[in-house]
Amino acid sequence: MKKEIKKEIFPSSISAVTVFRNEALVRRTATAKLEKGSWDVVITPIPSKAKPESFRVKLETIKGKATLTGLNYTQEYKSYGDLGNKEILEREIEYLESQIYDLQAKLQLCDEKRNFLKSIKTRSINDVQIQMTSERPTPEDWKESFDFIFATEEAILKEEKDFREKMKEFQDKLSEKRKELEKLNTPSLETFYFAHVFLEVENAGTFSVSVEYLVEDVSWFPDYELRVDKEKGNCFLTYCGIIFQNTGEDWQDANLTLSTALPSKELRAPEPDQWIIKSGNRKKTEEMSEPTTLERDLTDEGAPGIILPISQSVLIPATGEPVKAIIEHEKQLEGELLRKAFPQQSPNVFIYFNTKNPFDYPILPGKVAIFHGNTFNGMGRVESIIPGESFLLQAGIDDEMDVTWKLGEKSVKKKEKMLRYNLVYRGTLTNRSESDADTMITLYPPISKDELVKIGNVKFKPEGFELQESGMATEKVKIEKGETFDFSLSFYLECPPDTAIYGITLF
Repeated sequence: MKKEIKKEIFPSSISAVTVFRNEALVRRTATAKLEKGSWDVVITPIPSKAKPESFRVKLETIKGKATLTGLNYTQEYKSYGDLGNKEILEREIEYLESQIYDLQAKLQLCDEKRNFLKSIKTRSINDVQIQMTSERPTPEDWKESFDFIFATEEAILKEEKDFREKMKEFQDKLSEKRKELEKLNTPSLETFYFAHVFLEVENAGTFSVSVEYLVEDVSWFPDYELRVDKEKGNCFLTYCGIIFQNTGEDWQDANLTLSTALPSKELRAPEPDQWIIKSGNRKKTEEMSEPTTLERDLTDEGAPGIILPISQSVLIPATGEPVKAIIEHEKQLEGELLRKAFPQQSPNVFIYFNTKNPFDYPILPGKVAIFHGNTFNGMGRVESIIPGESFLLQAGIDDEMDVTWKLGEKSVKKKEKMLRYNLVYRGTLTNRSESDADTMITLYPPISKDELVKIGNVKFKPEGFELQESGMATEKVKIEKGETFDFSLSFYLECPPDTAIYGITLF
C-alpha cells in the first residue's frame, strides 16, 4: 500500500538575510503545526532569481518530534498567497461599493431638498406669508423667510460637498483595489519556486521549518557619516551600508547582515607538487631548487570575509532603490582635532582628526558625509583601516576661519645681465569663531630646476617655521577668538631678462 503523504502550504516570512557584494543568502521560515505521519511542508514564495541548487533546509523542534527526510522544489507561475489576497480584495471592493451606493442615495436626497427650495422661490413670498400667518406679513416676517430659505440652501450645499468628497475618496480607493484584483486575476509571467520539505513526524507538535537560498541582483557598499563638535573637539563616526536589491521580494523585519565574502566563487586547492633538487651548475641548481609556483593567485579564495551586522529593523524593497542601513551609530572617536592651513593652495582651513579605528571590524573604503553639528559641511573619503589602526581622518572645512595669501612687496634690479626680483609674500590667518584655535600652517618655499633661474635667501616670518626634510615649512600657532595671525615668506629670484617665468605670481 502506497504511503500517504499529507501536503500543506504554510505561511512564511524572511527571517534572515546575509548580503554579499553581488548576491544574498536568504532564509525564509514557517511555523508548522503537524500531526503524526509523513508530511510535505511547502514553503513559498521563493523568487525566480533564487538559485535552486543552493536550497538547503533547517528544522527546529518547538514541540514534538520529527525527522527531515528530503528536500525538493517545483516552479509555479503564481504564489498561493495570491488566493488569500484575492479574497481580501474582493471583500474590500464589496465594502467600498456599498459605501458609494449609500453616498449616491444621500446626494439624491440633497437634490430633492434643493428642488423643494426652488418651488418655494417660484412662489411669492407674500403668498407664503399669508398661508403662514392670518395677518399681513411684516418686514421681520419677510426677513425670517429669506433667512430660512438661504440658510437651508447653504446647509444643503455644504452637506452635498462633504458627500461628494467622501465619494471621490471611496471611488479612488475602489479603482485602486480593482486594479490590484485585475493584476491577481491576470496570469503571471513571473515564476516562483515552491520548496517541498519532507518530514516524518513521530510525535505531533510545532516545528520551525527554514529554507535558505542564494539570490542574485543584490549589491551593497560601505558609507559613513562624521559629526564634528568643534567647540569640544569631539568627533562621532557612524558606520553605514548602502544596500540595493531587485530580487523579487522585499526584505522586511529580517535579521540583516552585510558581508564582503564571495560565496559563489569556486574554491580549488592546489595539487601538491614534488620539490625536486637536481645537480648542475650553481645558478641552474638555485633556480630549480625553488618550489613550483602556483599559476593562480589564491590570496582571496576561501576567505570568510568581513561580517557587519545590522542591529535595527530596516525595510529593503525589491525595487533596486538604495537604502541606508546603520551598522553602528555615532561611535565617539578618541584622538585630537587638528586644523591645517595651506595658504599657497587654498583660502580654506581644513580640519583633521588624528584617531584610531574604534570598531571591532575594519573600516572599508568609502565616502564620508561630514557634518559640523547638524550642518552639512562636505564629503570626504576613507580607505581600508583595520581595528585599532591609527589614521588621519579628514573632518571638513572650518567655515569660521580663513587664510589669505598674496604678493606684498616686489623690487627688481638688473645685475650682470640678470634680473633680480626681491619678493615678499604675505599671509593672514583669521579666527572668526568664539573659541581659540590651534592651527598648523604649511608653506612650500619655491625651488628651481632650471639652470637659468636661481632662488636664494629664503626667509620665513615669524621665525617659528621649521623646515622639514620634504622641503615644506610648518608652524603650529594658537589664534585667540576674533584675532589674526600674520606671516610671510621672502626670497630673491634671478633670471635672464627674456626668461618666461612659470609657477610664481609676480604681480
